[in-house]
Amino acid sequence: MLNPSKDPKPDGGGWSEPVLGPDGTIYVSCDDPYLRAVDPGGAVKWAKRFGDVGAFTLTVDRNGVVYAASDDGRIYVVAPDGSLLAQFETGGWPAFPVIAADGVLIVADSKDYSSLNAGTKNAVWAISSDGLQTP
Repeated sequence: MLNPSKDPKPDGGGWSEPVLGPDGTIYVSCDDPYLRAVDPGGAVKWAKRFGDVGAFTLTVDRNGVVYAASDDGRIYVVAPDGSLLAQFETGGWPAFPVIAADGVLIVADSKDYSSLNAGTKNAVWAISSDGLQTP
């Protein structure tokens, strides 16, 4: 029997690329609202639900903090143990987060789901750690 907090939906699959933490932990998003951490040996360390809809694009910083851009319009900042550190609401569809050398989070945000090909309805956010809200 599948455990929804650890196993992907039987008819779902991976949604985005996994990311690798500095300790070898693999963070993965499936087609559900759970973010999963998998140890290098393949065992699920934890699975946590963030938001009400599935799918995240991910990045991880040098401290193992995961930034999960969600289809629900939020960016979730998650500690290596799975606890929520902060969140940020963009009002659109954030995707493809990256971390600059100075630690600033950069994320694309499509207001009309056009993947940044329509100009004025889209944005790119640059968010410093003090711009994120604690839950």
